[in-house]
Amino acid sequence: MAICSNGALVLDLGRDEVLRHRTLPSEVAVEAIHALRERLPDVCFAVEIESRFALERAFEGAWEGWELPPGTPFGDAVDLVTAPVTKLIARDTTRTTDELAAICAKVVGEQAVVSHAGTRVVEITTAGVSKGIALGELAAELEIEPRQAVAFGDYPNDLPMLAWAGRSFAPANAHEAVLAEVDEVTESNDDDGVARAIERLLAG
Repeated sequence: MAICSNGALVLDLGRDEVLRHRTLPSEVAVEAIHALRERLPDVCFAVEIESRFALERAFEGAWEGWELPPGTPFGDAVDLVTAPVTKLIARDTTRTTDELAAICAKVVGEQAVVSHAGTRVVEITTAGVSKGIALGELAAELEIEPRQAVAFGDYPNDLPMLAWAGRSFAPANAHEAVLAEVDEVTESNDDDGVARAIERLLAG
């Protein structure tokens, strides 16, 4: 099983099947685009539709080291959200992701959830979506309780998942908001922190 897109998409990888897909309504996405453009003249957008992306030309290059698949659509963001999408992705190189996330949260209010998983973009999903909610639902189906679960995370989009799990870890180089909430801090990613923590857990 795989929980993707901050919990909006749950997949059965063995059967290549979508189990759950919670989409952001088109009208909410359009309203957010217009409101953010009014506040942020340098903002640009991409959208995710299941596992496919479409984006504005100004957004190109946001994911360094990742080559866009052939045939990736480009266009104005409003034209890209004529139907519900998995998530709306915002970028503004004049703002930190923390600043951009705060502005996006004010704009969307309770209509959507704002999160970020790095230093480049902010992600907007429909209300009621989080890694914690999706993980809790999937675990319940598998008869796994929170106390039996261990979670690792490094950015604010992981906080709901870390709060759900019975034991939570973050690498030493995680976002400060995550470091403040987890049960334990392991070595940084550069020092194989997740692997080292798992080895210690398995060793008892």
